[in-house]
Amino acid sequence: MIATACSYTKDYMAAQDVVQETSMKAYSALYQLKEPAYFATWLYKILIRECLHYMKKEKRAAQIVVELQQLQHDEPTPQFHALYDALGELKENYRSVLLLHYFYD
Repeated sequence: MIATACSYTKDYMAAQDVVQETSMKAYSALYQLKEPAYFATWLYKILIRECLHYMKKEKRAAQIVVELQQLQHDEPTPQFHALYDALGELKENYRSVLLLHYFYD
């Protein structure tokens, strides 16, 4: 499973996370498996879905980071002010996570 996840994520640590998430989802949904003979196929279907979810999430995060880095180096724009205002509307714990991840990485 790690090899398959690595082929999608191109990152061993991310692949481990995806495999762990897959294992947890498979365990919690095991009762839905109707034909035990297809367990491997069922499990890999979950794995691939998790890999695609990871890739989608990473693409969004990378795009946000690039946009924020551009905003940091320019003079404040209306977009920057809108982003700043939106961050101010978040609960403290969510705002802290975003600021730590995108600005203080």
